[in-house]
Amino acid sequence: MITLLDQYEIEYKESYISGSHDQVVMGKMFHRVVDRGIKKYVYGSRGVVYGAINAQYASTPGTSIFDSSTSRSYRAQPYREKAGNTRAAKHSCLEERIYDSMPPNALACFKRNNANIFVVKKDANEAPGYAPNNSGVDVFDNAFIMFDNFIPSYGGTRDNFNAGVDKYWTRSFPFEPRYSNVSREQTQNFQNSVFATHEASFLDDTSQNFVALRVKKRMKGLILGTVGPSYGVFKHNTIEKYLIQPGRNWNHRWSVDVDSVKKFGFSGYSATGSCGNEDMLKVLYGFGDINTVFYSSSYVDNDNPTTYAMLGTNNWPDFRINNATNFAAPAGSYENVTGSIWNTSPVIRGWKYGLYSGLPAYTSAYYRQGRYGQFRDMLEQRQFTKLLRKSSTNKTNFSNESSFSVQKLNAEISPVTVKFLDADGNLVEAGRTQSQNLSEEVTSSLPFFDLTQRNRPENVRSLTNLKLLNFTVDQFRNTIL
Repeated sequence: MITLLDQYEIEYKESYISGSHDQVVMGKMFHRVVDRGIKKYVYGSRGVVYGAINAQYASTPGTSIFDSSTSRSYRAQPYREKAGNTRAAKHSCLEERIYDSMPPNALACFKRNNANIFVVKKDANEAPGYAPNNSGVDVFDNAFIMFDNFIPSYGGTRDNFNAGVDKYWTRSFPFEPRYSNVSREQTQNFQNSVFATHEASFLDDTSQNFVALRVKKRMKGLILGTVGPSYGVFKHNTIEKYLIQPGRNWNHRWSVDVDSVKKFGFSGYSATGSCGNEDMLKVLYGFGDINTVFYSSSYVDNDNPTTYAMLGTNNWPDFRINNATNFAAPAGSYENVTGSIWNTSPVIRGWKYGLYSGLPAYTSAYYRQGRYGQFRDMLEQRQFTKLLRKSSTNKTNFSNESSFSVQKLNAEISPVTVKFLDADGNLVEAGRTQSQNLSEEVTSSLPFFDLTQRNRPENVRSLTNLKLLNFTVDQFRNTIL
């Protein structure tokens, strides 16, 4: 996703090679250390990692000492995709956070959907990753949650596993009324801050032992999963409404990452399992081109016109790396019945409706490279939108953590506000008007649905701004009131 400008400064790109606007510099200015119990900051190291003009000839991502990450996901994305437009100078203000780049807390949304984060019992025959030396995933130190794998009641026991399934999230929008009371977050951390509330057995994927833990358990990370037919390892199934017959396998598609620093047992693979925070936000709030929707004839769903249960996910991200677990598992075990495919490095086309970005975004203006200062030198101005401003005290002593600037958050009023009036011009409640958008700040939490009442109270009283007018046509065919 590259920013498209409405103006360009025409110049040969070769003129920027090895210049200050071409070289991408990474690394840390300071490192935090503890010296005799006192937290201090010492100078780090920074250097040129690649040139934006000739990024395709740069070394492999993650191999430089200045690289920002060593994760497998980071290394899977080539520098040519990370490189942006070098024909304009981008000036950003890190004190002006775009308000719509702050998505709602995902864990709170899962809870709103009655979905529970769980751990798996330590039984290799039942848990995902029966052969962890092939999957490279640390299963038991990470929590799990699944999407769109809701099992209709079938014999009274199979639906017990639904407590660990969120059947709403992938088909909902981040700011729709369901999540209106969930707070927006500046940052969301899924590493060592996720608490599992339940424990599950994956045997036959129809757990009868999905039970609540007495005490919440802090986990290393969170592994997200959806389902799809066993129609190939390297890509998700792209056939919509594909019917899975009884006895045919279907796979769980887990989103994971691999840290090249941490090794796992004798396999040489790493053992992090969970995505990094940025990849997690892409999977949760982004959309891609993959469709894993299929109908399972193993489960009956009388609410569906086909009478079959619909499983899988629409617009799921594609992934650059896909690895399958070794399927040499005991008969009847989880891996034998369903199997696991471990996906790394998500590729998304954009962000879900209503969200500017799932990653932090700040106001920016673009200027010409060679000149600066005149209004005509601005190629694109900063966006006029609702912001979250940061004001800080200016402290420059980095020897102690307490000397860092204290941040204060001030949410601004939206640049556009509306009032709801009745037919006589009196102020009324938004729900008593015919407006489709009931936000006083004209936010759009849902797209428009033809012939469907959405984003409004179910039962509203008489609409106060409704007035019927009769028009007639005079002898000269003029419309008159």
